[in-house]
Amino acid sequence: MSEKSTIFVVGGHYQNINELENMVNSHYNLIFMSNKTEALQLYKEISHKVKCILFFLSNDDDETFISSLKTLNRIPEILIISEQNDHQKAIQLMKQGAFDFILQPFTKEILLHHIQQVTEEVDLILKIEKISRAIVLDTIEKRMQLLIELIQKRRKEGLPLNSDEISALFSQSSLDSESSALIPSLEQNQETSSILVVDDEQSINQTIKQILMRKGYKTACAGSVSEAQELAKIQFFHVALLDIGLPDQSGLKLLQHLKATSPTTEVVMLTAYTDTQNIVEAFQMGAFDYLVKPFEIHDLLSTVVKALQRHQLKQLIPNHSKHFIGATFSEKFRMKLLDEIAHERLLQGKQLLMQDVCILFPDLKQKGFPETKVISKKKIEDGLGLLIDELRQT
Repeated sequence: MSEKSTIFVVGGHYQNINELENMVNSHYNLIFMSNKTEALQLYKEISHKVKCILFFLSNDDDETFISSLKTLNRIPEILIISEQNDHQKAIQLMKQGAFDFILQPFTKEILLHHIQQVTEEVDLILKIEKISRAIVLDTIEKRMQLLIELIQKRRKEGLPLNSDEISALFSQSSLDSESSALIPSLEQNQETSSILVVDDEQSINQTIKQILMRKGYKTACAGSVSEAQELAKIQFFHVALLDIGLPDQSGLKLLQHLKATSPTTEVVMLTAYTDTQNIVEAFQMGAFDYLVKPFEIHDLLSTVVKALQRHQLKQLIPNHSKHFIGATFSEKFRMKLLDEIAHERLLQGKQLLMQDVCILFPDLKQKGFPETKVISKKKIEDGLGLLIDELRQT
């Protein structure tokens, strides 16, 4: 069984704490602190194991507190829990670094979805950082080999080694430039980001389109499920904003269609009221988030940005692996990484696919194995080294 993620809860009243425990205690490890000063002191010691912070709004310099949390450790994400009348303050705190906010009252399903969203985001970032560190170590190893060759060359020439040559090989800027060349920026290029807006009210479609296009996003609109499906056949969309109530079919049907035909598209549902049942069903079908109409421009833009970042984070590891891991790392290292990924999938109740294997062993892709082929639990337990050998001999 996989280890539970740690959630740090700050603020709130006794009743809030009891409700939270009942909602999430079986899924996560909860650590509670009511006093913000004491919370910061404790956070210094435990931030390395925290993935999500649930912060109940107060009236006492919340902005400074949020900034202090992000200064201590930028990786754990912060979810603000606020009352309806604190909506604007929650938005301000998002500008200080909070990930999102949840308005009270909320259901267990909605809270768990938000927390899962945050923990998955943090897990992706940690994996990227792990790959980054491995690349830097590999780069240093290669530079050391160059240094040895340079020493030998200078020795043959009867010349001393120039200190500037050493600095050039091991300067921080030199290492950073090589690492950044391998790992793309996480900033989403707005000019290449495509967004689909689907609502049966033409005025809403056009308003959202104008807002997004002013920010540089390529935006297309549809007024029905069938119209949206036709657009999705001829164009890829990074993000889709779907109204739940559409004239020909439910927006949930369109969500299901998009997830089947374009699984990397992040979907945000639009609804005229907080329809808990439909929202929970949308989450279960793979929706990223939802917006209740009418929503503010900041809510719309921040949700789109987060959806685009989620899309790019999900693409970054496989894209990076596809282009660099096979060429950069030894087979032993790649085998170890594949083994870690496989056992992590088993712990999470997920499947290891052939496409995961081919990312780390690109030579197998030329064999034409179906990318969706599932690697059985027995194959994983018998040893993936044996599987790789079998596939290469096929």
